[in-house]
Amino acid sequence: MRWQRSVLALCVAVLVGASFLHAPAARAALGSQSAPKLLNLWFDWQITDADVEQLSKWDAVVVDMDQQARYTDRIRALKKKNPNIKILAYISASNIAAARFVEETHFPGYKLAQAIPESWFLHRGKERVGFWSGAWLLNAADTAPRDASGRRWIDFFPQFVSDELWSSGLWDGIFLDDALPGPTWFVGSGLDVDGDGKADPDADVNAAWKRGWKAMAQGLRAKLGASAILVGNGSAEYASVLNGVLFEDFPKYGWAEGFKNYQNSIASNTKPSFTAINSNANNTSNPSSYREMRLGLGSAMLGDGYYSFDYGNQDHGQTWWYDEYDAKLGNPIGAPRLMLPEGKTGTIDGVWWRDYEKGAVVVNSLSSSQRLSLPAVYERIRGTQDAAVNSGRAETEITLQSRDALLLYRRTEASTLSRSTSYINGSLFRVYRVDGTQLRSAFVAQRSDVSGGIPVLSHDLDADGKQDLVSANQGMVTIVYGNGKRSSFRPFGVAFKGAMSLAVGHADRDAQLEIIVGRDGASTVRVMESNGTQQASWQAYGANFKGGTSVGIGDLDGDGKREIVTGAGPTGGPHVRIFKTDGSAWGGSFFAFDAKERGGVHVAVGDIDGDGKDEIVTGSGQGTVPRVRIFNGKGELRREFTLDNTLSTRGVGITLADIDSDNGLDILASGLRITP
Repeated sequence: MRWQRSVLALCVAVLVGASFLHAPAARAALGSQSAPKLLNLWFDWQITDADVEQLSKWDAVVVDMDQQARYTDRIRALKKKNPNIKILAYISASNIAAARFVEETHFPGYKLAQAIPESWFLHRGKERVGFWSGAWLLNAADTAPRDASGRRWIDFFPQFVSDELWSSGLWDGIFLDDALPGPTWFVGSGLDVDGDGKADPDADVNAAWKRGWKAMAQGLRAKLGASAILVGNGSAEYASVLNGVLFEDFPKYGWAEGFKNYQNSIASNTKPSFTAINSNANNTSNPSSYREMRLGLGSAMLGDGYYSFDYGNQDHGQTWWYDEYDAKLGNPIGAPRLMLPEGKTGTIDGVWWRDYEKGAVVVNSLSSSQRLSLPAVYERIRGTQDAAVNSGRAETEITLQSRDALLLYRRTEASTLSRSTSYINGSLFRVYRVDGTQLRSAFVAQRSDVSGGIPVLSHDLDADGKQDLVSANQGMVTIVYGNGKRSSFRPFGVAFKGAMSLAVGHADRDAQLEIIVGRDGASTVRVMESNGTQQASWQAYGANFKGGTSVGIGDLDGDGKREIVTGAGPTGGPHVRIFKTDGSAWGGSFFAFDAKERGGVHVAVGDIDGDGKDEIVTGSGQGTVPRVRIFNGKGELRREFTLDNTLSTRGVGITLADIDSDNGLDILASGLRITP
């Protein structure tokens, strides 16, 4: 294994200056400790305000220990920006660079260098040894010489970290570089590990080193406590005395062996495990190394570890962001399994699969492309960086390029669409972010437990923690509770057999939710208890309007009280009105689109920008170019986008749901052409 430490480049950069290119801000921030779990090895010599903004998207960041003296405020700002982030201090546990001796005297690295006596260096004869230029190995063996105070390096190191780094309160953990399995693998034979002036046998040297390094890690744990995250960069020999091991340059030394060590490390780590894979662009400034990135990411997600991708082992310090980093597959389900070659077992090169709550990860570590039939219909993620791969297409079988991986979404089940506005069962939906970017491929929201073509939604009406199904068919509202009970009522009387629009929300202050109902053929809106008792009734657009009404409910001003929003149906203009839950006027009305249009307007209500106030999301009506416009409670336009250039005969139906599990609402639009 070739060891080239990025900290040397960092120290040189301090002296001669350096600059790095940073990627633009990503569409969605992570840093939530959920899959994919992302690690950034930030060994740049500086941390700018812009770096803080970028790095806050990662789940964990490693920065050099000297940054606690250079950029104390920016390390704190990073934690403030993302309270979930884990920040680890980089320090070599077995090396000291010459550049540490000439730093500012208040830097931890300078203090460390000045505290090391000659007896703590590893020698061949009388000469210090090292395996990269400008640095020397320290003697981590438990048979190493002691200083005048009777201490070995492995005794001093935990105390130094505790006194100089951990006491600052800045760090969540320590990143221990050079967790070597033994020094002879890197600097050769003839080492005097016990300081008696004689060369010791290689086996004795390496055995004493391993014992000493483990004792040093255990001493560090005793000093820092159980909450400290300890990660070693190097040998999996130390996995059991650390929270994690970094597998740098994966899979340079063989995918199967590397993945086996990765899995074994996670299994034996002190919990919580923090083992990680680092892949790279082979020391080139090429953020477009998509296959290399995907192979490493997919491999990491086959296990439960973290992932890092950057320039290479000569320069860790990039904020490259990828479409796959925005994927929200949920939690892993079960263990990875070998799909190809068929009939084989064990940790070997092949096509590997792991299920996630909302999809799957599939990895091909072979040197040839492989064709795989999928167990169901899956979607590729939709992105812009490698459009041929991240096309958003629905697939029943895929061809995986050699040494590549894919993240796939399972087709969305209609039963997961549990927000307050109904949709027509069997609708074909496209999914959009609030900025109009299409998030997912089109899918059919078809529940098998109710009839097609009728409005349906699911919500916890009775506050028992179980989802209840609400549907409307031929004038009757039916509720199937999560506990198996059923009820039904006719909000507009037994004579009415027409279609209805449904919304669910708190119309009063009790624990149970109410059902708001609009209807075809009139502008009547009714607020109903789930037992069929009517709370309120009014005409949203007057007794003479026959176009029908769509409804939504939400808290438009953040005061804890709900408002009911209506949209005029076909033959009416795109007129939106806002009422209190008793039917009295709450605020003004407005036209969501051109007042001359006569296709009506569809409405849904929800907090899609995370500001604590619900927005009104509107879809254009029948016979118009399909558009979405988003308004605040004052009727002020916040965003708009066009979905297609072909007229929609049915208009754009709107419902809101958290499709990608990022705790934010996405816009589901129906009534569009069948496209991906």
